[in-house]
Amino acid sequence: MFELKKIIYFLLFWTFIITLSLPYFGFFTKKGIAYKILGALSSFYIVNIYFTQVFLSAISQLKAGKFLLLNSAILLITILAIFIKMKKEKYKDLSSPVIRFIEKEKKYTEEKPYAIEKFIMILGFGGAIFSTLSVVIASFIFPPRGIDDISYHIPKIVENVLGKRFVSLDVDLDPRFAFPISGQMLSQAYVLLFKNLVFIDSTNIFFAVLSALSIYVISEKLFRERISSIISSLFVFSTPIVIGQMASNYVDLAFAAFFVSSWAFSVSKNFFLSGAMAGLLISTKYIGFLLLPFIAFIAKKESSEYKEKSKIAITKFLLGLLLTGSFFYIMNIKEFETPFYPPPWTKEGELIYPQPHPLKSPKDLLNIIHILGAFFKYDNLELSFHKGFSLIFWFITLPSFLYFTFRERFWRKTEFWLLIIPLAYLLWRSIPSIHVNARFLIWFVFTTFLFFSYVGRKKFFMLWTSAVFTINLALIPFKMVKTEWPIFVNKKKNSCPNTISNLLDSGKPLWYENFEEPASFLEFLGEIMKKEKKKNLSIGICNALFYGDKLQNKINCSSKNEQIDIKLSFLKILKGKVVQKLEEKITGYEKIFYGNDFEIFIRKDIFEKEKELISRVKENYLKCRAQK
Repeated sequence: MFELKKIIYFLLFWTFIITLSLPYFGFFTKKGIAYKILGALSSFYIVNIYFTQVFLSAISQLKAGKFLLLNSAILLITILAIFIKMKKEKYKDLSSPVIRFIEKEKKYTEEKPYAIEKFIMILGFGGAIFSTLSVVIASFIFPPRGIDDISYHIPKIVENVLGKRFVSLDVDLDPRFAFPISGQMLSQAYVLLFKNLVFIDSTNIFFAVLSALSIYVISEKLFRERISSIISSLFVFSTPIVIGQMASNYVDLAFAAFFVSSWAFSVSKNFFLSGAMAGLLISTKYIGFLLLPFIAFIAKKESSEYKEKSKIAITKFLLGLLLTGSFFYIMNIKEFETPFYPPPWTKEGELIYPQPHPLKSPKDLLNIIHILGAFFKYDNLELSFHKGFSLIFWFITLPSFLYFTFRERFWRKTEFWLLIIPLAYLLWRSIPSIHVNARFLIWFVFTTFLFFSYVGRKKFFMLWTSAVFTINLALIPFKMVKTEWPIFVNKKKNSCPNTISNLLDSGKPLWYENFEEPASFLEFLGEIMKKEKKKNLSIGICNALFYGDKLQNKINCSSKNEQIDIKLSFLKILKGKVVQKLEEKITGYEKIFYGNDFEIFIRKDIFEKEKELISRVKENYLKCRAQK
């Protein structure tokens, strides 16, 4: 019954999204179905998700009842506005715009796909269904699994819900608490409505849909190839990193979705929505400002067709940008006297933001080539939050982008450099840690998808695409098994993969290989205690432990000054100010080890019983390290 209630919550949430999105169709009557859905979903996010929560937060009334009441009022106003619009356009009844819509869509059905194109589209839709179902199942079975999710994404949105407004969390615990959260507002709405985190990892499916629609709209607008544009949009759901991000609360997919949707609205001449989505882009990640010149240039270029009305179009773009892009920066200025916190040049900034690869000698350049070569190899073996650009990107869409660039001399265009300069800069900053920061480039992966339509419907190219697409899709289930996703061919349904979460069994969890000294020490100690004492120990690894030791099925927050009651055997905590803060709250634990980045605590009752064993393990471990 308890689990059934959570499933009902999930279904209610998507009913909520669809119900509030549908009326917006009435405002997008002049273009194709993909544009209508894109416009409706984007309007829903801007009005019903973003503005409602900002408004309720401003009056400290961020409550589920008030949120639903305000959205109900917006729904009624929207329906009323549509009836007024219909009356002005002299529709006799509701069926009139529907009939007109069907007649307009008929012209699109005249373009018939080849057999090979039908095959690719069937693969694409099948892949989309499979990946979406896998994400939903994973979000139901597993607690939130991303390190960033548990460190600062989820604590921030849950604290907002508990505080009934956008709260300011202690940046000494994690400087990233000051980051803007426009990309997390949908997840926050889920927590606000249902007060639990089951299925919260599936909210990013919304941004995958938004991305696919945007890619179709841009591609069809640029190249007038409907079939190829459909295929390019389906690539989204077969991209491993997108599947990984759909099953998390990371914001890189939302960031990419805001980028391509802003671009789509610009080429569709809807400059207010283009600006509003660009505002969400910059208020999701600071690096959005690197892509803003490209979006603004496209908007300016498209608005120039209006001649005397181009200034009005640009004004609409800027208005949308300010309305959605300024709120969190105003909050930061008010609290930290700077819009960007932590500033990149500070000590905290150097710890938080990826540091660039050195470029002081030819050896540094060779090292970059070596890293990128290794990344190309391992990227095609991964399905994670961080990487997995797919065979489609490497062997179909990236070559299509390069082919277009050289054949059409795209490199002579301003917009090319407005894309490439941010790409080069982000790549330079990401290379030293590209195994976890490749996700910063999802927006570029989506950009290359657009140019598939340029090469288009050449039969040899379609045969090549079908072969690569088939192999790519066939590998996805095996990549899921490798990371122990709960899919139908996976027998380890009760495992908890790649989880830096609330409770982990000892032995040899998958996350050990991703951590340094203390993790090795814990493995050393865990194996010996299991062997000699026949004890299974529970280990917690988190740099936001103040938030609570359970993240799923209940919201357990310790943001105030009460002490934390934790039942884990071990705690591994990020060193620095975080530890200083936590040591004041954590009771019943003894510090037993420290490394370069982390400190390890053990429950005092275990420590008292196993002092001799712990001392012996520590001594042997340090000897082993010294010998290495």
